[in-house]
Amino acid sequence: MGYNSHLKKIFGEERVNQLQSSKVLMVGAGGIGCELLKDLILMNYGEIHVLDLDTIDLSNLNRQFLFRQKDIKKPKSTTAINAVQHFNHGSKLIAYNGNIMDTKNFPLSFFQQFNIIFNALDNLEARMYVNKIALFTGVPLMESGTTGLKGQINPI
Repeated sequence: MGYNSHLKKIFGEERVNQLQSSKVLMVGAGGIGCELLKDLILMNYGEIHVLDLDTIDLSNLNRQFLFRQKDIKKPKSTTAINAVQHFNHGSKLIAYNGNIMDTKNFPLSFFQQFNIIFNALDNLEARMYVNKIALFTGVPLMESGTTGLKGQINPI
């Protein structure tokens, strides 16, 4: 039995094949993003692109389980991808260190290549921006984020 056998039992072969051929964008590699990246890999998405503009700070270590003290001051996106390699079962992982609202580095065509976008942001302005991009391009968005101590998730 292969790695996907349990996924096929739950979701069916057609859906698992769809996941394996999907190209997804995850925006944010902090508290929600660390957990979400793990979940996307365990679901065996084919290609996962991780975008974050931040670097790791000491205050992140208590809730962002992919990072260690040796990672402080390193980019979150690349460090998160490096941290999950030992349990990655074939997903292609690509990191971007930058601001999602930078239209030169991330033009509209960048977003159109994805089957779905996953938000994992703590910045309301960036969350609203990605929401507008998803609505404009027609790319489905799974919105999640935090505001203070509150968290939420919505399919859009």
